[in-house]
Amino acid sequence: MMELRVTTYCINKGQPGQYFGLKNAETGDVLYYAPNNWKTEKGIRTC
Repeated sequence: MMELRVTTYCINKGQPGQYFGLKNAETGDVLYYAPNNWKTEKGIRTC
């Protein structure tokens, strides 16, 4: 089983349309195949 370390990022921080997504922790590449539309950072961690 492969393990991938990720970090979170925020788009439109502090705005009504803000959302969070995931990035590869090593390369910083956005993980487009992940559902990058969480409304809160806590929402990401519950997955």
